[in-house]
Amino acid sequence: MVVKIRWVKPEDRKDIDPGTAGFLEEEFVVLVKGRADEVTEAHERAHVGLGHQERGRVTARRYVEDEVDADLVTYAQMDRPRNIIKDLRGIVGTLVEEWGGSPAGAVRIIEEVFKKKGNRIPLRWRSDLKRLKMGIRRREEPRFL
Repeated sequence: MVVKIRWVKPEDRKDIDPGTAGFLEEEFVVLVKGRADEVTEAHERAHVGLGHQERGRVTARRYVEDEVDADLVTYAQMDRPRNIIKDLRGIVGTLVEEWGGSPAGAVRIIEEVFKKKGNRIPLRWRSDLKRLKMGIRRREEPRFL
């Protein structure tokens, strides 16, 4: 399958969030100059190879499943299941901003997807999710003076 790639400058597209490095748009993989790297490109190509749709056309749970599947393919191809806490933070942020959930609710969805995928999820990723969950809990607890 031929993947069409379009590079854009962040200043040319005001609709791109500051943390976004790449995304699917119509029949293109759009990569942001200065932010995208080889991992981002491989991740977006994995989305195309897996037949995923643009984000606005799926449910929150499906979005998480698609992101995790693309990460699994990407890191299997690159033979390096690095830590993905940054990716998980991005998923949580997207769920909160675009679907209106809470950070704790977003983590619960990720936990359910990890549980469904079973042994395919590297232990390091489970550890990253646990660290992220602990950080979110600390921020959501009521603070007293």
